[in-house]
Amino acid sequence: MAFLQHCLNGAIVAHYHVDGALLVGRQSDNDIVLEDSTVSSLHAEITVDAEGVFHFKDLGSTNGVLYQGKKVASGTLVTGEWLTVGLHEFTRIEKLAEGMERTLRIKKSWIPGVYYTSDK
Repeated sequence: MAFLQHCLNGAIVAHYHVDGALLVGRQSDNDIVLEDSTVSSLHAEITVDAEGVFHFKDLGSTNGVLYQGKKVASGTLVTGEWLTVGLHEFTRIEKLAEGMERTLRIKKSWIPGVYYTSDK
């Protein structure tokens, strides 16, 4: 099962399981909400077909979508290549990194202002 990885400024923001269609935009009723003034209210759609291929299309956004740095209206999202919506980047990954399938607990250290994670 493949996932959609969401990055901002080089950091991983989230992973999404694509099952059907995901709407991407600034508006709160989208599946992926991007609080970014360069993103249209309803910006793009990402879908997966019966064979597991990810497809994307621009939904008439102001700034469009970029695939591998080039402005396109639609296309197929391949593992290792990047789709850009506003300042946000998306790529297809085949599996989550080790440990990403479970939620870690945030714990406070004895040092003021220092936190750490634990699976217990």
